[in-house]
Amino acid sequence: MKRYVDLKLNRIGKDGLIDSGYEFGDWLALDRDELMPVSGPGSTDSYFVSNAYFTVVLGDMAEAAFAIGRAEEGKYYASRREGLISVMRREYFTATGRMACETQTACALAIALGIVPLQFKEMVSSALCRNVKNHGNRLTTGFAGTPYLLFALSGGGNHALAAKLLLSRSYPGWLYAVDRGATTVWERWNGILPDGSFSDPSMNSFNHYSNGSVIEFIYRGIAGINCESAGFKKIVLSPRPAKGLTSVKAKYESVYGTIECGYVYSDGRVKIDVAVPCNTTAHIVLPDGREFEVGSGIYSYECVSVDLTAEPVTSDMLIGDALNDEFIGPVLRAVGGDLFKSPQVFAFKRMTFSRAGGSLGEGGAQAIQKIISRVNGIINAQ
Repeated sequence: MKRYVDLKLNRIGKDGLIDSGYEFGDWLALDRDELMPVSGPGSTDSYFVSNAYFTVVLGDMAEAAFAIGRAEEGKYYASRREGLISVMRREYFTATGRMACETQTACALAIALGIVPLQFKEMVSSALCRNVKNHGNRLTTGFAGTPYLLFALSGGGNHALAAKLLLSRSYPGWLYAVDRGATTVWERWNGILPDGSFSDPSMNSFNHYSNGSVIEFIYRGIAGINCESAGFKKIVLSPRPAKGLTSVKAKYESVYGTIECGYVYSDGRVKIDVAVPCNTTAHIVLPDGREFEVGSGIYSYECVSVDLTAEPVTSDMLIGDALNDEFIGPVLRAVGGDLFKSPQVFAFKRMTFSRAGGSLGEGGAQAIQKIISRVNGIINAQ
């Protein structure tokens, strides 16, 4: 570990950053410039990605050194980590908090890895949220950004948007693959194309960790199983119900035994069940803010909840995206009748449903909302 890290440290330039040599960057990201190679990194500065991940490596090195009693080395690596973060803040952030690169990956890494200065976290979270919405509530991250994207959204106050990305059936998205028969997570979001054909077979693995890293967000960010001390001796159980997921159950086999946490939604309430193994303690944080310190055992709680039933169509969704969706489009055309068959639909395609409702004059907003409700009801019943 030391040999590897020291090699990387020797590559740090005079400006205090890794800034030379080939780096894979945000591999297979979907925000590539049209002049970039078809396969390769996206638009996020590859050296930003390398330096961001190296802060994680230095932190792990410091923690490992302290754990085995090599305190001086621990202090050294911790100091190098803080120094690298300081230089990154100087290089990639303006004095008022704007990032030099505001891609989804850059924002997600800055938030999730603690690189963004605390006073600018809300600004960068807003930039990330805006980027996702500008892409029609779709992700554009590659191998480097995807593991942290949903954590960054949720941790920045956009948990509902994180859940929306997780449950999207459109390309690119995890359920796009599931709807095409996937039982593993693919290397490429479009490993199988909408017409059933395959992407380039030279690099088209159908069992790849990178995008599969999302499972960590499911068991930590939604089911809420987190570790507070080594080996899960002290556990944090903090389920965060998500729109579209009316029931979630997660288990983790720790060295002390099985940890369980999950919830079931029904009639405006969520029932939360947890299991804490022997010789451990758990800090339980419920969605309504109540907290408990418990020992081993099985516990149940209830909280008032917003409606968690899925809403495939929302008022902030672009009508064009809805019409192009292979699941939503046919239902929307059937329910909307002439409204989505007439020539005026072309004027609506780049509008959200709420904006289109406002443009239809008196009663337009109510008419659009009724259509949305009927479409969601039909899709949820399928």
